[in-house]
Amino acid sequence: MKQFLFVSLLSFAAAVGCKDSKPDSERPNEKVVKEAKASQNYSLIQGTWRNVADTLSTLVFKDSTTTNYYEGLDTGKTVVYSIGNSCQNNLRVTTTEEDKYISTGGTTGECYYIEQLDDDNLVMRFMGADILLRFIRVQ
Repeated sequence: MKQFLFVSLLSFAAAVGCKDSKPDSERPNEKVVKEAKASQNYSLIQGTWRNVADTLSTLVFKDSTTTNYYEGLDTGKTVVYSIGNSCQNNLRVTTTEEDKYISTGGTTGECYYIEQLDDDNLVMRFMGADILLRFIRVQ
């Protein structure tokens, strides 16, 4: 079980851990960012979230980027993300639901399905490997 959690954490860290090195032409356009900011999930996800499986790991969602911290230190891993109705990369996800998918930019192009998002909890499924990740909001 510990090995599974370790692999899960590494997968998520890899997903949010790659800096967005794409040129401006490959980043989300201004219209997409404005539409994302209007969504309820975009507003709810803003802030700091602590990983339930590894309490030393936190994610900070600020505007259209997320940054990974470990033991309170910035790991230098910031990635652009968007929230939408489907995955914005090449994953073959055939269902769509309003504002339930987090797509990351950068070289990884990951996608997460939001299972639960409220004032205190963020539970998302990494679509590439069907891994469930749980976070609680840091007050």
